[in-house]
Amino acid sequence: MFLKFLIALLPVCAAYHKTNTLLTRIKLTCALTEQLQCRMVDDILVVNWNAHKTPDTLLVFNEHARERVTGELALKVIHKLKRWKPSKRVTIVPVLNVWGRKQVEKGHPCIRKNRRGVDTNRNFQGTPHHYGKASEEYEGDHPLSEKESQLVAQLLDQGVKRYVNVHSGEASIYMPYDGSTDRPAHYDTMKRNIDKWGALCNDCVVGPAAKVSSYRAYGTSVDYAVHSGVPEAYTFEIFGQNSRSCERMFNPKPSELENVLAKWTAIFKEVV
Repeated sequence: MFLKFLIALLPVCAAYHKTNTLLTRIKLTCALTEQLQCRMVDDILVVNWNAHKTPDTLLVFNEHARERVTGELALKVIHKLKRWKPSKRVTIVPVLNVWGRKQVEKGHPCIRKNRRGVDTNRNFQGTPHHYGKASEEYEGDHPLSEKESQLVAQLLDQGVKRYVNVHSGEASIYMPYDGSTDRPAHYDTMKRNIDKWGALCNDCVVGPAAKVSSYRAYGTSVDYAVHSGVPEAYTFEIFGQNSRSCERMFNPKPSELENVLAKWTAIFKEVV
C-alpha cells in the first residue's frame, strides 16, 4: 500500500499510462486529497472536486477508445485541481470507454466504439438518424441504450451548468450544434467563451460545430445537453494528425505528449 501511495505522488510523466494504472493513480490522488472524491459506476470512475456543492462543471474524456491522449489529459487536469482550487464543483469522467481503451492497449489501435459496438456519442438521439451497425458511428438500438451514455445523461440532468466532451482527431473548440446549424440558447455566452479559449490554441478551428467542421454529427451528448437545458456545452478536439495509423492520427508521439497536455491544461484552467 505504501508503494501505491508513492506512485500516486510521482509527477505525471510524458508517457501513456495503461488504463488500470491511470485509474489507480487517480483513485489514490482522491485518497490523498480532501477536496476530491472518487466513486465507481460499474467500471467507470467518476471524480468530484467539491462534491458537497451543487453540480456545476462536467468534463468527460476518452469516450472513443483510440483517443488515449484524452485520458492522459484528464489525469493531468485532476492533478492540477489541487493547485487551481476552483470554488465550484467539478465532475470528471477520466475514461468513459474503459473496455475500449484496454482493447487499444491490447493491440487494437483503431477501436472507437464500446463493447456492444455502439458509438456512445451518437447514442443521445432526439431526432432519429440511422448510421447502420457496421458504421463507426452506429447509434445503438435506441437512445441511451448504453451504460456510458446513461451515466453522462444522469450527470448532465443533475443541474450541470457547463459541459465539455473531450476528443481527439483534430484540433478544435466547438460549441453546439453538432447536427444542426440552428442557433442554440445561450449562443452569445458560448461564443465568447470559445473565442477566449481559442486564443490559447492557435491551430484550433473554433465555432459552432455543424457550421465550421467538415461534417455533422447526430445524437451527440453536447446536443443532448443543450436540449436538456444545460446552459453551456462544448466539444474539445485536442490533437489530430494526418496519418494512416490510428495511433498517430489520434494521439501524439510520447515525445510530443507533454507539449499537447501543457497547452490543453492551460485551456482547462480557464474552463474550470
